[in-house]
Amino acid sequence: MSGADRSIVLFPGLGADARLFREQQARFPNLTVVSWIEPSGSESLSDYAARLASEVSGLHPSYVGGASFGGMVALEAARLLRPHGVFLLGSCRSPRSIGGMFRFGSRIAGVLPESLLRRGDLFASQVARVMGSRSREIADLLAEMYRSISPSLIRWGAGAIRNWSGLEDSGVPVHHIHGEFDRVIPLRGIRPDHVVPGAGHLLTLTHPEAVNAFMTEALARPLP
Repeated sequence: MSGADRSIVLFPGLGADARLFREQQARFPNLTVVSWIEPSGSESLSDYAARLASEVSGLHPSYVGGASFGGMVALEAARLLRPHGVFLLGSCRSPRSIGGMFRFGSRIAGVLPESLLRRGDLFASQVARVMGSRSREIADLLAEMYRSISPSLIRWGAGAIRNWSGLEDSGVPVHHIHGEFDRVIPLRGIRPDHVVPGAGHLLTLTHPEAVNAFMTEALARPLP
């Protein structure tokens, strides 16, 4: 099986959907982006990932991966799906790697009423800048994606990340690309395989060429 033929399943970030990977979808024809499902009560991140893994198991993915929260889910899903590798696209293996300001923000998100969580799209421009983009188009895309996600998922996800024990070894190789100036998951707390100069947390949107090249190189490697 050539690299071009290998199937990829990606999980978007919390508050995002398939549009986060629009440039990767254009590059890799065998790529599927998973839609978030509603959490079941106060289930753990690993239990949530297991439910998602059961939904995509029929795709028999050669690789799974994700951005930010989606990368954490991918690590957990990989334990069940047993792909050939995991792509971390601006993500981490432990909640301890998340910057202090954002860990605090997750606590706030966990207690805000849904009426306020629904208005998070109003701050898309500020969020985009913090995450490494001053593009109006990307800010508008963030707002649109956020409006498509239920507030209950945002609230649950914030708590699930905090309570996640992390996963250093999912049993398969991990291919990790990260932005140099990622403020959500700073470089000082992680050890990525490749650092994208000048990129922030939204590298799949702001630096798609670097992400696509990194994935292409990993997919071209012979399988064990």
